[in-house]
Amino acid sequence: MSSRRDFLADVGKGMIAAGLGAGLATELGLCPALAGDEPKDLSFGPLEPLVALLQETPKDKLLPILVDKLAAGVTTEGLCIHCNKCMPTIYRGTRCVLVE
Repeated sequence: MSSRRDFLADVGKGMIAAGLGAGLATELGLCPALAGDEPKDLSFGPLEPLVALLQETPKDKLLPILVDKLAAGVTTEGLCIHCNKCMPTIYRGTRCVLVE
């Protein structure tokens, strides 16, 4: 979004699309058809091994594995400490005030 005016125009289109229904709004050209788009893979950066472990390990076996990893010294640096000091912003999303 480049301006407040563009943002409000998009919000207005979304309200019209919600009122008309997705099918009719797409036919009228008010919103793009997203059903055919391929989903993009998410990248978790340095947390990718942890995310893969959480996704691939059965839940009944997960806790002992995580305890072993923490005991072995796996770093948790950079992970959220749940302090509730998150700073939501309009343009950059939510950021951590402790990291920056």
